[in-house]
Amino acid sequence: MRTRLAAPLRDDNTTPEINVLLGCQTAEDDLGRPPTASLQTMLDDHLRKLAAGYGAAIRDWVVELVDVPAVRLKGAYRATEWFAGHLRSMKQLAGDMLAHTQEDAAAKQEELLESKMRYCLRESRDGKPALDPRFQQYARLRFLEIALTGVRRLAQLVSSHVSSTGDVLKDARRELGRLADEFPADAALPTPKPTADDAPQAADAIAATIGANLTRLLPELAAQLDQQLQSQFVAANGGLCAVLSKLSELRRPLLRSLRFEARTAVLTRLEHMGLAKAILDSGVGGSPEERFALLRSSLAAATPKLLACGGAKRLLLATTDEGVAAPLKEILQNELHEQASLAAGSPGEVVLCYEVEQVPLEVAAVTLVEENSEYAQIAARLHTRVDVAWRPLAQPGVDTL
Repeated sequence: MRTRLAAPLRDDNTTPEINVLLGCQTAEDDLGRPPTASLQTMLDDHLRKLAAGYGAAIRDWVVELVDVPAVRLKGAYRATEWFAGHLRSMKQLAGDMLAHTQEDAAAKQEELLESKMRYCLRESRDGKPALDPRFQQYARLRFLEIALTGVRRLAQLVSSHVSSTGDVLKDARRELGRLADEFPADAALPTPKPTADDAPQAADAIAATIGANLTRLLPELAAQLDQQLQSQFVAANGGLCAVLSKLSELRRPLLRSLRFEARTAVLTRLEHMGLAKAILDSGVGGSPEERFALLRSSLAAATPKLLACGGAKRLLLATTDEGVAAPLKEILQNELHEQASLAAGSPGEVVLCYEVEQVPLEVAAVTLVEENSEYAQIAARLHTRVDVAWRPLAQPGVDTL
């Protein structure tokens, strides 16, 4: 003969007890006693520690991405945006599931309260007490509610860490922008002053040729500079984010290193750029006046004013590129009617230089001061060394320079 077991919990106070223990209680679940620690409260402390670990792992990974040349700050910030979007989707999905679970739990609780059953425990077939299946279903729903609430809470806590990492990247981008302002890309180049005789500006032509060649090499030069700074400066100071976070103390050495490495990279490329080839290429096609325009303008710029005073001259062609030295010498002779002597030069350079001799000193002096007599008057009033026997320009036997 089976008898109903007297349970310590009646069906009218079992569901409030479950709600209080799990942390799902409502205003109707007030049992009239001091609050106790619930499962949800204890889980919240654990979730905070768990989220801190996940947040630190995401932060470290994102910061490492900043030092990857193909990613940098822009790509790293996109990674934080992806994490933030994924966590928002997770939180939204858990919230939708939580709302349905709470509705089902409330309905099951109402069903239990309206039932005629007096006790929630009964004797099973093996003689042991067993919980009524309806209470088991209700408990499962409440545990599922706790789990979904924990998922939402975890997503929210991790999102705060991701947001903090995104703020760090924003600050880094702001500091990087301020650093970039030290190198304005649209800085106006100095405009050369026109000469009195409106002669061709050789320096402008050379600068245009060099500028065109360097423009084509900009991506390669930037990648080279990025690699050098990464290995020599950024890595030594803990990575790009660390450098930008303490830019106030590292600004001057970083700018100095940037300018030095950039200048070194450009000068190295200039040595192998082959300006002589550009001069030779300028002789292909065009009218006789247009052919070798760069060489013509360079020769005009190298011609000294003292040649107007008479005397003799000799043209020197200095270059280290043996493959273009002979062709340039032939062009100067055949096209420009100048006999040049070859001399050693610096790597990557082509130098045209005139040597002038047999110029009357008085005429040279007048030419050098642009026929302004005030220079001679000032020179006469200047103090000089008294232990040197200065000779006048018009001294017999010293007629030429």
